[in-house]
Amino acid sequence: MPLRDCLISMTNQFDPRQYASTLEAAGVPSTQAEAHAKALAYVLESPGFFLPGFDRLRSEFNGHVDKINLRLDRLDSRLENAEALHKARSEHIEIVINARIDKLESRLDARIEKLDARIDQLDARIDKLDARIDKLDARFERLEATVHADIAGIRSDAKLHRWMTATLVAFNAAVLVKILFP
Repeated sequence: MPLRDCLISMTNQFDPRQYASTLEAAGVPSTQAEAHAKALAYVLESPGFFLPGFDRLRSEFNGHVDKINLRLDRLDSRLENAEALHKARSEHIEIVINARIDKLESRLDARIEKLDARIDQLDARIDKLDARIDKLDARFERLEATVHADIAGIRSDAKLHRWMTATLVAFNAAVLVKILFP
């Protein structure tokens, strides 16, 4: 049996009898093999065989691990607190923003309603102006018709006046001729 099978691992026990029989099978005398096995068992079972100061290093390492675990626990706690604070702040900000948006929407709705009312007023005024323009157009058409009628009457009167003036001139010329040339 090979030597490495005798030393199974650091956590398992060393079997000196198996080690001695392995040595004997290799040709080592039995008294020397037993002495060798006892000496090796003593060395392997002594504290700190594999590393001098191993127990101290293990203790320091465990102390460091405990410190790191404590710091990690503190960091986890701080992270959880920060997450809770962030969540609370986010919710608060969301509430504030939603309130502002609602307020702005209300103000915009009120302004839109005012603008709609003003537009309705302007539309009513425009309708009134359109009605007045229609009345003025009708009035202008009546005036135009009256003016055209008056102009036609004046033309006919002018014709009549021309005819009468021509008749008077002719009559006066005839009277003058009769007076001058008896």
